[in-house]
Amino acid sequence: MDDIAPALIGLAFLATIFGIIYFYLIYRNKERMALIESGADADLFYAKKNKKKTTPFVLSIGLVSIGLAIGITLGFLLEKLIQLMENTGPRAEYPQAYFAMIFLFVGLALVKSYQLSRKYDKEDNGEKE
Repeated sequence: MDDIAPALIGLAFLATIFGIIYFYLIYRNKERMALIESGADADLFYAKKNKKKTTPFVLSIGLVSIGLAIGITLGFLLEKLIQLMENTGPRAEYPQAYFAMIFLFVGLALVKSYQLSRKYDKEDNGEKE
């Protein structure tokens, strides 16, 4: 019986996914048919979607990753500096140095990402700074 349990769990998972997709497609079709019957134009479903560029999102992820890496590195260096200044040796731990630097540089990265995102939005709308 124990050999069948993983197969049944996998089968139940796949059946659930299939059911969700099936009901989504069925109800989407019913909704579209109701709109068409009420007099809506069928071109409504095929209108071009206003897709935003993924550049600001990818840029945000990249900047946050860089900020995280710089924060960890400078947190390590700050911890070593505190150990040298207090003469405690390498056994003493100061995790607050890591937290402070990580939050500082991730925050700075998010602020810069916001500024660059606004710049991209202005360029897309044809505005000048």
